[in-house]
Amino acid sequence: GNLSFNGSTLAVTGAATVSTTLGVTGASTLDGVTVTDNTISTNASNSNLEISANGSGKISLSGLLFPTSDGVNGQALITDGSGTLSFSTVTESASDDTGAIVVTDKRITTTARTIDAFNETWQDSVLYYVVTNDHHLDLVNIEKINLSHNDTGPFVAHGGVQTGTGSMNTYSYESSNNIIRLKAVSQNALGANVSFYKIGLGDNSQAGTTGNIITTINADVDSASESLVSFDHATFRGAKLFVSVNNASKTEVSSFEAFVIHDGTTAYVSQGNVVNTGENDLAVLTAAIDGDNVVISAAGLEPNLRISVHALMLKDTMTANAGNFSNAEAIAPVTITSAATEFDTLEEKTTNGAVYFLVSKNDTEGHYGINEIMVAVGSNDVTHTSTGFISTKGTNQLEITTGFKDDTELQAAINLASTSGSSTTVSAYMIKLHAS
Repeated sequence: GNLSFNGSTLAVTGAATVSTTLGVTGASTLDGVTVTDNTISTNASNSNLEISANGSGKISLSGLLFPTSDGVNGQALITDGSGTLSFSTVTESASDDTGAIVVTDKRITTTARTIDAFNETWQDSVLYYVVTNDHHLDLVNIEKINLSHNDTGPFVAHGGVQTGTGSMNTYSYESSNNIIRLKAVSQNALGANVSFYKIGLGDNSQAGTTGNIITTINADVDSASESLVSFDHATFRGAKLFVSVNNASKTEVSSFEAFVIHDGTTAYVSQGNVVNTGENDLAVLTAAIDGDNVVISAAGLEPNLRISVHALMLKDTMTANAGNFSNAEAIAPVTITSAATEFDTLEEKTTNGAVYFLVSKNDTEGHYGINEIMVAVGSNDVTHTSTGFISTKGTNQLEITTGFKDDTELQAAINLASTSGSSTTVSAYMIKLHAS
C-alpha cells in the first residue's frame, strides 16, 4: 500500500500491519464504528452495533457467556450461577404447595386420637411430615409417614428422629365406613401438640403446575416406558417425587418417593420408601435427557396402571424468599468448604420441625447432588436425620451437622461441609412446621 502525509493527516492506502501496540489519542474511526475513550459507537444513523463470535464461540462480557441463538416468546435470560446465560422461562424458586394441607396444633394424649382422616375414594396415597412437641417429656420429634390403602385397609412406612430422650409418639392406622384414619398417641398423660404437612394423590388429583410444584397423571401405563414428568434442564437441577400407582384390576396401590438429578448430559433417578398394598412393586422409573428436557418415565410391572406424581422442582440457583410463604422457603446458594459452614438457622419459638431439600453443585468436579433431611428443634437439643439423597458422582457431596448456636437464645444451626472441595455451593427448598 501507499503511505502519505499532508501535514495533518497520515493516510494508508491498502493493507497495514501493526506488530506492536497501536496507540491513538482522541477518537479512532474504523469504517462504521468510532472508538472514543471507553465508548464504542456506530457512525451511520440508527445503525446497530453488532458483535459476533466465530463458529461455536460465544460472546463474553465481564465473564458472562451469552447464548448464540434466540429463545421463544416470553422467555428471559437466566444464569446457571457459573457465568453462562441461556433463554428460559422464569419460574419461582419456591412457593407454597397449593395441593398440600397443613394442620397445626392438634392435641393428643395417651388415648389414640384421629389427627387426620380422608375418604377412600378421595386419595390412594398420602405423604405426611409430622412434628410433635411434648412439653412434659421436653422433647420434639419429626416423622415422615407414607400411607397407601387398597379400599380395605391402610399400609404404612414411617420413620423419624427426636430431640432428647424418651419414647416417641406411636401411630395407628385404621379403615372403617370407607374412611382412612391416622391416629396418634402421646407417651404421657399430659399430652402433646401435633402439626403436620400432607401431600395426597388419588382419583381426585388434578394435573397442573403451581410455582415449583408439578402434578401429573398418566391414566394408562403398561410395560412400555411412558413419560410422567418433563422439565427444562436449564431451569431445574432436579426434583423430589412422591408417586402413587393404582392397579384397579387387582385393587392394589403402590406408593414411593424418588429423587431425580442431572449434570446437563445424563439424568439419574433413585426410588425408595416403597409401600405396597399387594405383594409386589408396580412400576419402575427411569430418567433421561431428551433435547432441552429431562424426561422421567415409568414402566408398569402390571398392565393398565394409573400413575399420579407430585414433583417438587429444585434449582441449584434458588432465590431467597424468606417470609413470602407460610410453609415453604427458598434459600439462596451458600458457598461451603470441607469445614462445617453455617447454612441456615431455625428459631425454636417459631419453627421446631423442618424438612430441607439441599441442592449441591461443585464446578470443579462438575457434580451435583440432592439431600433430604428432617430437623427437630427442642428446648434442650437439636437433631436431624437423612431421609434420602442422590448424586451424579455416586457418593454424597455433603456432611451435615446440627446444634444450638452459643450466641443466640434457642437458635438452631444447620451446618454443612463438602466432600467435593471449596467450590461447592448449596441451595435449598424448605418445608417448615411448628408444634407449639
